Amino acid sequence: MTEVVLKHLRKVYPLQEEKTKSSKKRERKQAEAPAREQKANLQITGEGVVAVQDLSMEIHDREFIVLVGPSGCGKSTVLRMIAGLEQISEGELYIDGKLMNKALPRERDIAMVFQNYALYPHMTVYDNMAFALKLQRIPVEEAAAMAGAGAKAAAEPLPAAEIALTGAEAAETEAEAAGWENIPPKRSLGKLRPRLRKLPKAEIDARVRKAAEILEISELLKRKPKALSGGQRQRVAIGRAIVREPKLFLMDEPLSNLDAKLRNQMRGEIIKLRQRVDTTFIYVTHDQTEAMTLGDRVVVLRDGYVQQIGSPQQVFSHPANLFVAGFIGFPQMNFFRQAQLQRSGDDYRIFLGERQFSLSPAQSSALAAAGRGSGPVILGLRPEKLFLCPEDHPQMLLAEVEVAELLGSQVQVHAALNGERLVLSLSTQGEDKDFRQVFTPGRKFCFSFSGEDCHLFDPQTEENLLPALD
Repeated sequence: MTEVVLKHLRKVYPLQEEKTKSSKKRERKQAEAPAREQKANLQITGEGVVAVQDLSMEIHDREFIVLVGPSGCGKSTVLRMIAGLEQISEGELYIDGKLMNKALPRERDIAMVFQNYALYPHMTVYDNMAFALKLQRIPVEEAAAMAGAGAKAAAEPLPAAEIALTGAEAAETEAEAAGWENIPPKRSLGKLRPRLRKLPKAEIDARVRKAAEILEISELLKRKPKALSGGQRQRVAIGRAIVREPKLFLMDEPLSNLDAKLRNQMRGEIIKLRQRVDTTFIYVTHDQTEAMTLGDRVVVLRDGYVQQIGSPQQVFSHPANLFVAGFIGFPQMNFFRQAQLQRSGDDYRIFLGERQFSLSPAQSSALAAAGRGSGPVILGLRPEKLFLCPEDHPQMLLAEVEVAELLGSQVQVHAALNGERLVLSLSTQGEDKDFRQVFTPGRKFCFSFSGEDCHLFDPQTEENLLPALD
């Protein structure tokens, strides 16, 4: 059972003062500093640059959770703090109820898969996967149980310099191991060796071959990394993590170096891996497609702040704010900033230009319960919710084509409406015509949408005005 709890985590990278040769140069750099800070889009305080701000969440046992966001949002920093590779500036990290802020990475029982594979080029696939196991030390009784009665004699003891203990802890360890009793309390036993042994070779071999079978790389065990494709190297990196049998898997953008075809294939492999390796996964990516297909829950980050935590469907169907709505989904949601919300009793309508669209009763009830009155709003519409309509349609809108992208089963039409850009995603199934000839640049076409497909956002706070509706 592996649960991870993050309480008000905060990460600050201290500012480093640059050395300047003259006071004029120093003054010029200070004058340019605000511009650089604004461009970085991160909070900068007297302590330094705040990469992660007040992050709190609970990751349940055997859950696959995905941290997603644009570059520089702090997702990899969060993962590295969990792994122990970054110090936590503020807050608390618990793994299985134990405070881990000061624990070393090797004490956390985790395995991490990096973006750049990090394979040893001079080792075979087998040796790369077995390397961590060869360094692992376990109690001699456990080694004997793994390999049978002969394991105790076959297992090699550690060098004394590696495993020496001192003081009262060493005395207590040796006493328990030897079964001694009535040891004088002031007696000093000096440097003693605990009863640790290397992992049996048979156990190492069994784990490596089992992981290779899961990842379908058994025939690659004798090869070296230079003889592997990108997808095969990534499988080896994942296999190296699997053999350790950790209670927590961490993956830092493991598919970002692969081409589109391999990414699609490896996504499927990770889904199958999750079904066969029943443990907790924390996965970092900037690709919202990976987040939607892999995660039980998705954590959307921006500039070090959590924007929304929820299931992939919740995040897609009920985005918490304008940023989440635009980030999750491809093509991204269309936004109309000239829309007006009009209230008449408990009924609400959306006006876009001269056209009006009635909201559903559930949407109107939610707005009325929140006390929302008439006024400007930001209207959001998914591209797949827009449809073509005849000129005499009562809610017809007229747009002008900018470009059309034919993607086989669908065509994406980029257009302009009253100075605002929009995208329509239209199906080509059952159509024999060439849509690029139908939607030529500059051509006008009619489209519309349903009021119940609207997402409404506050122009000031950018928060979603319509919560999740049952």
